Amino acid sequence: MTDTSILDAAIAFHARALISKLLEGMWQPSDTAPRGQWLLTCREGETYSTIAMRGFGDEWISSSGHTTVTSHTYLPPTHWQPLPAPISTKGYSHDQRHPPHRPAD
Repeated sequence: MTDTSILDAAIAFHARALISKLLEGMWQPSDTAPRGQWLLTCREGETYSTIAMRGFGDEWISSSGHTTVTSHTYLPPTHWQPLPAPISTKGYSHDQRHPPHRPAD
């Protein structure tokens, strides 16, 4: 192993550890999810997340209306986290073609 490959391996190891630490506490096991509210969800090993709601028992409901009870192709998530807060639109016009009205000085 060359000095460069040792350094690359050390950097990769520490980068994975840092990313793991940053993600720790964000994603929680699905069995701890609150019921009846929309959540950001994912399945371990998948590279994307979805929005779903935990129903009663082991049921999960996707944002498209599929449930783990009625659809055998919709698998329950393994992890969840709260949805991020909505983006503030204060100061912006509803019509984005025109800037918001600003009072003259």
